[in-house]
Amino acid sequence: MLGDWHRRQDATDIAIELPTGAGKTLVGGLIADFRRRAHRERVAIACPTRQLARQTATRLREYGIPNVLLVGRVADWSGADRALYTRAEAVAVTVYSHVFNSNPAINDAQLLVFDDAHAAEQAVINPWAVSVERALPLYHEIITTLADALDPLVVDRLRAEDPDPRQRALTYLISPNGVAAQGAALEEVLQAAVASKTGPDNLPYALTNTQGHIGRALIYASHRSILIRPLIPPTSTLPAFAGPRQRLYMSATLGHGGELERAFGRRAIHRIPVPRGWDRQGSGRRFFVLPALTTDLREPQEIDAWVRDLADSTGRGLILATSEHHAKDLVTRLVPDGASVLRADDVEDDLAVFTVQPKAALVLANRYDGIDLPDDDCRLVVLAGLPARGDLQERFLHDSLGAIEVLRERMRARFAQGAGRATRNVKDYAAVVLLGDELINYVGKREVAAALHPELQAELEWGFEESQANSGAELRGDLGEFFAQTANWQDANRGIIEKRSGVEVGTPPGTEALAAAAPHEVQAWAAAWQGDWERAVNSGRSVIDALSGGRDVQRYAALWHYILASWVTQLPQTPAATVRDYLNKARAAGRGTTWLDHLVAPTDDPDVAEGAAAKDDLDEYVGGQILANIPSIGRNARFEQDITQARSGLLGRDAQPYEEALVYMGTLAGAVSDGNGGAHAAPDAMWRFGDLQWISWEAKSEAEPGGELSVIDTRQAGSHLRYMQTNYSATAPRSSYGLILTPQARVHPSAVAVAESHLYRTRPTTVVDVFDRLVAAWRQVRAMGAGLTADIAYDVLKAQGALPSQWAVLLKCDRVVPLDD
Repeated sequence: MLGDWHRRQDATDIAIELPTGAGKTLVGGLIADFRRRAHRERVAIACPTRQLARQTATRLREYGIPNVLLVGRVADWSGADRALYTRAEAVAVTVYSHVFNSNPAINDAQLLVFDDAHAAEQAVINPWAVSVERALPLYHEIITTLADALDPLVVDRLRAEDPDPRQRALTYLISPNGVAAQGAALEEVLQAAVASKTGPDNLPYALTNTQGHIGRALIYASHRSILIRPLIPPTSTLPAFAGPRQRLYMSATLGHGGELERAFGRRAIHRIPVPRGWDRQGSGRRFFVLPALTTDLREPQEIDAWVRDLADSTGRGLILATSEHHAKDLVTRLVPDGASVLRADDVEDDLAVFTVQPKAALVLANRYDGIDLPDDDCRLVVLAGLPARGDLQERFLHDSLGAIEVLRERMRARFAQGAGRATRNVKDYAAVVLLGDELINYVGKREVAAALHPELQAELEWGFEESQANSGAELRGDLGEFFAQTANWQDANRGIIEKRSGVEVGTPPGTEALAAAAPHEVQAWAAAWQGDWERAVNSGRSVIDALSGGRDVQRYAALWHYILASWVTQLPQTPAATVRDYLNKARAAGRGTTWLDHLVAPTDDPDVAEGAAAKDDLDEYVGGQILANIPSIGRNARFEQDITQARSGLLGRDAQPYEEALVYMGTLAGAVSDGNGGAHAAPDAMWRFGDLQWISWEAKSEAEPGGELSVIDTRQAGSHLRYMQTNYSATAPRSSYGLILTPQARVHPSAVAVAESHLYRTRPTTVVDVFDRLVAAWRQVRAMGAGLTADIAYDVLKAQGALPSQWAVLLKCDRVVPLDD
């Protein structure tokens, strides 16, 4: 690794990937000391936390590398230590916040080494980000200031004191055009909060970097908080980061889709890959445990009790949550009686306050790195929830936009790092409990697991098999063998090693397109932040070109089409048709989601100024289909009789009439609608809206409301779109999805584990509601004579709430895999 770096040491940005236990601190320390000695350079090594910085400084001293620890309040730093760094007589070991700051304390380094670079995205964006919690008056002042940039429905939801739980979890992107128009007013509101000391603690510092740029930021709003930040940090404007001759990024998981470039705002970072053969080396043994998949644990209370009992017998345990709200909930549910509860601030300076206690729980929110608990320090890790929601931008990308592909690298890195917090050497071992339907479903996907280190792949596969084959009590027995490292466990361990030898690391779909787009994304946001709109738009077009090659990245492409629709309005004399084209492409690429319909303010739509409402392609298609179907359905003398029969089928429970009613309902909805023809593996109904969208139906009308959606039904429903592709000899459009119609209130945990991301549950009552909307619209269009046009049909459907963009929101309200809080 040192040789590879030395041959490329003139590069400005270099990333080195080394697995846990492979000597990452040694390699980074030797490079730092070489540059200090050979070139008399000022060198700083930045770590994510003070605790990790202290640990790094200790190890460097053990390696014989002179260093000084510069953490904590700058006013408390030793003048002598700082002089050693300034005179290049010692390497400085510090934290990210002393580099990424409005007034960086480490502002003159000539080599910057970033340890655990995969965990840096929040620290890097901090100088340009403002997060405002709902409890602050500033939250409501921002909503008032930007009300014209929001859909009125969204404003009402954000202002509501006690909204529906589903609404509380939503994240909205506020119109960039509206933000730009209100940028000056918003800055005044923020400055007033600084003057009155009523804003968040970091607001004065963030305004130093964002003043004059607020109108160019993206602003996300949820019922709990507001986040103001650029999509990609403009790090070129921060001399402390942009000034060094070289930046070195050290990581155990770099990825290949451009995530490192986006996180640090660099167009190109040269990668030195993992040494050959390290993919077959172990890094300690993890026993993955999935109690929700056991043969007898079903209710959440049963699973919580099982985990509490395990934690009580283990003594010390690390619990990793997705958010502070989630962490508080997990403390109540999982921490056994009598155990001390420690949070991040308690261990920031010294982990011993945790490791010396016989019974304690260290509970951390969205922190998957920077905590090393080797050997007997900790033998239990609980990973709860999908690590995909670090801030509101991530929540928007994942939950609202559905652009999971662009978060895939950081999700994988967080999972791998979180699972490895208590296995820090080849002889170490720890149990890792996985909780939450989303997390179990995510790591259970073959394409996700295939991108992990072979060791993790083998351990996960073994953990799934053991959890599914045993009861909770039997699994506890296996864990007892594991903790005692008995001969029986050694036999199992050899099986895991054998599994490891048979797996390969794969590249997830869309990785190449994301990697190609990343340099242009960085350049586009750097230009936009400076108000160079022509260069921003040109670079944004290059982003779109890079993302246009595959279906796997189309949701992310939808966001970029929308961003360009906003940016081109900043250019002089931009035709309304250009804006409209980008918006239409955003809708097409984002079809299957509703974020654009809810979030676009009237000022975004060039058609509003021209007196015409913009139409979704699918909605417009359906208007034409209704007109085309009038001769066959609308003029049928049996229309009312057919309606009555179909509605009766939807109100009943018998399978055949129900399925026939769904097929008829599809025709009313404007689809080419087919039944299964008696084929066992076929969907119960198949709706095709040309090449725009397909919908498959699995109807469990005969199921009991008190039962659970089963593994078999879920797996079968997940295969329905593939059946349709084979049946019609065509590829399903990107926005296609599957519906499982069932009165069942619960989903079996194993069903969640096999559920595919395009599956949604819907209720029989919801289907009847949509059916009645369609019937009301049809009755109205049937009454019209020869003057009926596709546009009129569209208007009638819209008025009755019967367009696909309107009823899809109702039918897709419950994912089979529910979102963890």
